[in-house]
Amino acid sequence: MVRSREAIEKELAVACINLDRTLKQQEDMLKSGSALPLDLALRVEELERQIRELETDLAASPAPPTDVPRRDETIEEESKEPDFLRSQVKEARDNLRLIEERKAQYVLQVEVPLQLIKEERHWRERIAELERELEM
Repeated sequence: MVRSREAIEKELAVACINLDRTLKQQEDMLKSGSALPLDLALRVEELERQIRELETDLAASPAPPTDVPRRDETIEEESKEPDFLRSQVKEARDNLRLIEERKAQYVLQVEVPLQLIKEERHWRERIAELERELEM
């Protein structure tokens, strides 16, 4: 069965939201000192796999017609609004703060997972990019 591009985008959005919620749940458990259940880690892996598959499907699906304004163009226009940019900066800083809290849980710097370091770099770069856009 061939799914429409819109259907794939909706599935991808839902999978991303579910992953975000699962990671938040994982983070809350770590903060409370609880052990992480195996099924939670498996859920994260499954959601990440699902997202990769959906992104592949989306890349293979036909692009929308050029005469119709694409949804991401509208979002890009909205993203230029200062209030929207400020909210994005705040959210990015919150994400960075959470990553720094997770890193602080490791006694030795060499024990910090590479993914956590990559995420920290990503959010620092994203914050700088958003702040540049706000200055324009």
